Amino acid sequence: VLESEAKHRRLFETMTQGIIYQAADETIISVNPAGERLLGLTKNQMQGKTSMDPCWQMIDEDGTVVPGTEHPTMIALRTGKKVGPVTRGIFHPDKSDYVWLNIMAIPLFQPGETEPFQVYATFEDITERKHAEDALQIAFKKYQTIIQTSMDGYYLVDTSGRILDVNAAYCKMIGYTLEELLNMRVADVEALENSEEVARRMGRILQKGSDRFETMHRCKNGQLIDLEASVNYLTVGDGELFVFMRDITERKKTEERIRYISFHDSLTGLYNRTYLEQEMQRLDTGRQLPISIIMADLNGLKLINDTYGHSVGDEILIQAAEILKKTCRKEDIIARWGGDEFVIFLPQTDVKKARAICKRIVNECSITEVKKIPLSMALGTAVKENMQKKLFDILNAAEDSMYNHKLAESRSTKSRVLNALLKTLEEKSFETEEHSQRMQETARKIGEKIDLPETELDRLILLVYLHDIGKITVPEEILTKKEKLTKQDWDYLKKHPESGCRIARSMDDFAHIAEDILCHHEHWNGSGYPKGLKGTEIPLLARVLAVVDAYEVMINGRPYKEPLSKQEAAAELKRCAGSQFDPELVEVFLSILDAGIQETDSS
Repeated sequence: VLESEAKHRRLFETMTQGIIYQAADETIISVNPAGERLLGLTKNQMQGKTSMDPCWQMIDEDGTVVPGTEHPTMIALRTGKKVGPVTRGIFHPDKSDYVWLNIMAIPLFQPGETEPFQVYATFEDITERKHAEDALQIAFKKYQTIIQTSMDGYYLVDTSGRILDVNAAYCKMIGYTLEELLNMRVADVEALENSEEVARRMGRILQKGSDRFETMHRCKNGQLIDLEASVNYLTVGDGELFVFMRDITERKKTEERIRYISFHDSLTGLYNRTYLEQEMQRLDTGRQLPISIIMADLNGLKLINDTYGHSVGDEILIQAAEILKKTCRKEDIIARWGGDEFVIFLPQTDVKKARAICKRIVNECSITEVKKIPLSMALGTAVKENMQKKLFDILNAAEDSMYNHKLAESRSTKSRVLNALLKTLEEKSFETEEHSQRMQETARKIGEKIDLPETELDRLILLVYLHDIGKITVPEEILTKKEKLTKQDWDYLKKHPESGCRIARSMDDFAHIAEDILCHHEHWNGSGYPKGLKGTEIPLLARVLAVVDAYEVMINGRPYKEPLSKQEAAAELKRCAGSQFDPELVEVFLSILDAGIQETDSS
């Protein structure tokens, strides 16, 4: 027995675990050296004390003070059962802080007794482990907070694809609840149908440990969203995939818009030159022979832009594009090549089929008008029949063919456009053909009276016919306004000589009267517009037109002004001779007018 007690005493004294013996009355009987060290108290400080003593007061893991009656040794004495191991904190005076102990309490019984007469407790210092666990718990809580508050979607899956965890952002992103997703697999939401690609991707992730890629998921409502996935492989247990998802649907749409803009003409929606050049290189293979190219040029666009403005010119271009889309085949590539030029690339198409398409385009143009302006395109074709020819040489040949047709059609096209302009102007300004003819007759009489050569008489008649063509650019509400014109109206109206000059210069047949159109509102004393010319600086034909035009305006009136009698109009011309009009030409005109009146009276 003595030997057994000695062995027990040596074990008690040398154990690294702390040991405390407590009597049934709760007082501490003994404590080993390890217990003194771990608790920071001597045996004398503890013997005779109870677990209710402040030096023995413990805290629970949440930091709350544990009442003495709940001390593990007290529970063991009260219940007669083993307690623990449990984790408790006790204040260590030497460290001025709590140390964390793992405690186990075991009741001791006398033979034949049912009530414990003592209890002993073993305890070990787990402070470092507890701090590490706390730090890990804090880190986990931070991780959970980050995951749950992240704007990116997140889910955790095992290597079989079973969803283990998701955050609120992913639930919102895809429209499923947490409970629904935890009963699903990634394959249930991923919209990829290529199983081989999915397998390759999984292989990369398992091999590299991470991956980043774009994918698509199907929302609960069936909508597809584009996602960018960032995946990390965690070798925990059988392995888990830690996946963050960012919704890139808008970014993909933006990229698609940028791509569309990069390869399409913004006005017509057709492919642009950049795209066509790339496709021509890609499709320039023997398999695509024969390859035909049609070059199309919109006739009269400059004239239309100068006359009606670029907005109408744009309408013409859009309508031309629609005609090309309507008349060409789905496999044909149509592109806007330049300002008024289009190119149609036709793989596996011989010249006969290309010309048939050209015929359809011409027929469609012949029945198409935009704002009563006839639409016309000059077309040229060329074909590549073998790989020895360069494709861009074929393109140049088609362009040469187109220009040959354009030269042949130019005059008739411009004539049709001009007729449309004059018809529109007549409708806008209510100036009849009879009015124009009277002016031409009067102008011819003046020209003959001042001995103009025949060529100049022809110019004068043409000038009278076209002098107001620039009014096509003036809003109809100004031309037909019944109230007195405002300063702003007049400012707009005064631009028509310049507009008319530009229109005339854009047509070879009328370029020689462009300067006269520009100057027909200049005044003899320099007070006219647009250049402020005076006297003989003003072209002669423009001076003649000024007199004839003013007289016709006065006797016919304007929506905002009552007409004058012939006598009143003649008096007004005489009054303004030398200021607004060339005085000599006024005298000539009045003499012609008097002769005409006398003829009328005698008849």
